[in-house]
Amino acid sequence: MKIFNTPDFDPVTGIYGSELPQGVGEFEVKSIDHREELKLSVFPNPSIGNEINLRLSLPVELNSLVEIRGVNGGVVYQKEFQNIKEMSTLTFPEALSSGVYVLQLKNSQILLTKRFIVR
Repeated sequence: MKIFNTPDFDPVTGIYGSELPQGVGEFEVKSIDHREELKLSVFPNPSIGNEINLRLSLPVELNSLVEIRGVNGGVVYQKEFQNIKEMSTLTFPEALSSGVYVLQLKNSQILLTKRFIVR
């Protein structure tokens, strides 16, 4: 028999939670209610490595950072967007080498991740 210790699980609600910050001060909880509206697609996939296109479906336009990480986790490209649009093209100064990459789009409210391949 295995016993799992899950201190953040509430058996009454069936919800896993996390502790809220403690201490003196003001705290703000941020969330987006409509998670089904969050979509990110990368194309073409596979890519030839000189550029990729992003298609986004976000409930609001926000300043966002796009990072591309190689298989070792290091950042190989990053770009800041002011009020990122539904469609954006990333053109790389030097073509990416063949391999698997992870694209992360992040801002103050969300983190979206998508894998893509360069041939």
